[in-house]
Amino acid sequence: MEIIKKLKSLWKQLYGNAYEHELSNFIHYIKNFKNNLNISPQPSEWYKDAIVYSLYVDLFNENFVGLRQRLDYIQKLGVNCLWLLPVLDSPMRDAGFDIRNYKKIREELLGLSPEASEEERMTVFKEFIEDAHQRNIRIIFDIAMNHTSEEHP
Repeated sequence: MEIIKKLKSLWKQLYGNAYEHELSNFIHYIKNFKNNLNISPQPSEWYKDAIVYSLYVDLFNENFVGLRQRLDYIQKLGVNCLWLLPVLDSPMRDAGFDIRNYKKIREELLGLSPEASEEERMTVFKEFIEDAHQRNIRIIFDIAMNHTSEEHP
């Protein structure tokens, strides 16, 4: 894989021979992630003809369960791409752009009890995405890459 060679080369430029175990773990993670994806390649310029609807999940219909219930309505509008405004875990001091955990969906958007397992939480989000994809609606979401919450570890 050409991309793995490039990654190893860049890693070596940055770290020399240090942290090789971390690199090995990272490459293993990437390969497993890729092998478990059930996504077919999309045309690279799909966005040029996209009809995008941007929304805050909680303000539109409370949570992902509510948003799933509105997917038919969104589809009837002709929308083929939903742009979700911040959905990642945040203390909400910056409208959700102050991300505390980049690997976790905000709990209040899942419609589950606080005792719900991580698997249950991911299932809610995954089912929402699957329902949207069945309607040919792509999902993108806003993510702040240039800063985090002061609560980020």
